[in-house]
Amino acid sequence: MCRSPALQVAAGLKLRDIADAYLYLGPESSLTEVRPSSTVYREPEYLQELERRYPIVFGVPLDIRQLLDRER
Repeated sequence: MCRSPALQVAAGLKLRDIADAYLYLGPESSLTEVRPSSTVYREPEYLQELERRYPIVFGVPLDIRQLLDRER
């Protein structure tokens, strides 16, 4: 499972200071992963948005080849 980087909150801030909501999905041991078909990512506008967001979340560019080849 791909993990997001740990949330770094400046000293003195509380969750309510940086977020509008918090979604709790249960304990990590109960989570499952579903991978959509790679055809989902072939929509140009959707792929462009993924390329825009990925570096914001993970700090590195999206490897499109890995994304499209992961079904193989």
